[in-house]
Amino acid sequence: MRVLGNTCSKYRRMSDIIANSRFRRLTRMFFNDYHDEFPIELLRCKGVVTGSVALEMYLGHGAEDPRDFNIVVPRGGIMHIENWLISSGFENFEDASVDMREEMAPVLAQFRVYEGYNRKVTVSEANGLDIMEVIVNSPTTAEMIAMTAGGIIVLYPELATSGKILLGPTGGRYYKEKIRCGSVNGPWGRLYTDNRDMPIACGPQCPSIWRHTRHDRNILVFDWDKRYTIRGISQNCQTEWRLHLSCPNPHCTYGSGKLETSPATNMQIADIELNIIEHIPPLAPGFKGLLYATLCDAPVIVNVPCAEGIPCYRNLDELKVDCWVRQRDTHAAHAQRAKLRRTYNFIPSMPTIPADYAYTIFVEEPTTRPQLNAHVNMFSRNRSTAEYILGNILVVKRTNDEAETSATLQKFH
Repeated sequence: MRVLGNTCSKYRRMSDIIANSRFRRLTRMFFNDYHDEFPIELLRCKGVVTGSVALEMYLGHGAEDPRDFNIVVPRGGIMHIENWLISSGFENFEDASVDMREEMAPVLAQFRVYEGYNRKVTVSEANGLDIMEVIVNSPTTAEMIAMTAGGIIVLYPELATSGKILLGPTGGRYYKEKIRCGSVNGPWGRLYTDNRDMPIACGPQCPSIWRHTRHDRNILVFDWDKRYTIRGISQNCQTEWRLHLSCPNPHCTYGSGKLETSPATNMQIADIELNIIEHIPPLAPGFKGLLYATLCDAPVIVNVPCAEGIPCYRNLDELKVDCWVRQRDTHAAHAQRAKLRRTYNFIPSMPTIPADYAYTIFVEEPTTRPQLNAHVNMFSRNRSTAEYILGNILVVKRTNDEAETSATLQKFH
């Protein structure tokens, strides 16, 4: 549908009609005469549809009817959708909060099941306002898909279309349950614990590479009804994720972890610079940065390349700043880094006068236990013991044309 829609306006209208028809068929299957009300109710609670219904919407193979209808809503949105479900003929069949998968508990506040018309509807309420954090923590890549009444986002489209399913970071218990019930492989795909058996290199979609929904070239985002677009949800997502901590594929050159460090001395900085130059495949160029390392007597000019799998720079999320400042736990599968940077595109003493350049300051994640920064604390005046600056600090200078608006960036601690 997306390929057809990109050819000309005629085919675009045709693909929108096909997509809308498929969505109506799926919602009518669960909500009967109330299916016309569902799009606006989903919009009001700011939710998305995921699971087997969203997968059927994307693949459209019709091999079997979806088993249940899975909805994810942000914090505080569960009561609105519950009231509508009950008024539409569903009953609160089971409060499954106590049975939530142990791995998903950190990102879910509530999980409820409703029954009606011989069908089941599940509602997952996120712990926060970023519902994509729930999607990227799904047990498998087949569930890393979300849609509204007018758009869909597929995080691993190539795997889905080729019938391959990879376990995610929360998929351990899921895999054991599927083994026990004998349903590891579905009618359309096969489940793999990892990609160690792939005959070729993973490429930019290596499961150990950090990814984000904003601007990711390997993610499919498709709208068929602009009234219920999915793009706002995907663009506002602050969560980054990766499927695996390392890549077991012997042909893969990504995910080595050599550059994910926080150098403290000039010698360590030189080693990282050499690793950047010798990295295979080569890292795309980014910017020069000024690094204030914890044990250096003076700032050092360093290279800040693009991250693995990024062909050219487009935004700050695509810079591999983890070479110099540790903003993600090496054992974590998801992170939120926007709070760890701040961009200034004006002179602090004269905020009404725009500057020719923008300066972005990157700091380290406090939970990674950064060390005291000796050089910065030495020339910082009027600081109490509680205000000591910890960890490396990286400053990147760009022209204002390349910079993001400082108002869109959160303050760091």
